[in-house]
Amino acid sequence: MKKVVTMMIMIPILFGASFSFGGEFEKIEFDAPKNPECRIMLGGFFTKSGTVNPNETMFTYIDENKKYPDDPRFFSYVQYKFLGRTGEKNFEISRVEKIMVLKETSEKINMYFDETHLFPLRFSPMYVNCSKDDKAFLKMIKLQGNQLEYQIILPNCLVEKK
Repeated sequence: MKKVVTMMIMIPILFGASFSFGGEFEKIEFDAPKNPECRIMLGGFFTKSGTVNPNETMFTYIDENKKYPDDPRFFSYVQYKFLGRTGEKNFEISRVEKIMVLKETSEKINMYFDETHLFPLRFSPMYVNCSKDDKAFLKMIKLQGNQLEYQIILPNCLVEKK
């Protein structure tokens, strides 16, 4: 019961908190190509740039079983958060990944602001047509005060095909 309640709280936190800051944090949902019982949900600034403040979500990748959406045995996610500026051109982000009930990892990543560099964002491509080499990318646009302007560039395998 405790795990079910935790998962019922996690989905709104992963997505709901992301919508609280300025701009239009985008949400993309589609049925997983490799398992139509699963839904893939992405959150981020994909078609335009957006600004993030400390402790706000930058990018989420979630897969869940549509039949058992509150069961942690059928739910995985990766979340990237902006932790804040640490120097003139430095900042930190965090990456948290949970793969069903099997494994949860968390790491802090020290970043150097470089608007010419795309930083790869890993995710677990279990039910999509992505290989382990496919990654989303963080495009850094502006680091001003304690805010980061950025955009997420999705790999072709995650761009919804109509």
